[in-house]
Amino acid sequence: MQLVNSAGLSEMLTGVAGDLRWELTTEVVVPTPTARPVAGERRLYALGDESLAYATELALPGADFAPHLNAALRRS
Repeated sequence: MQLVNSAGLSEMLTGVAGDLRWELTTEVVVPTPTARPVAGERRLYALGDESLAYATELALPGADFAPHLNAALRRS
């Protein structure tokens, strides 16, 4: 999957997509000249009891992945 975001990054992601869980990891990052330096990203999407959870981890150049964003949408 290829993703281009408003932060100026174009990413090629690969991973596993199941019925209730998707796990994606960046294979290639191509930044624009003004983009923040990012070496990679991991994304997790999971469906549970009436909810959709989302979490991302970012790796800066020369560093390991660290938590970045997460959220959960719950059906009411």
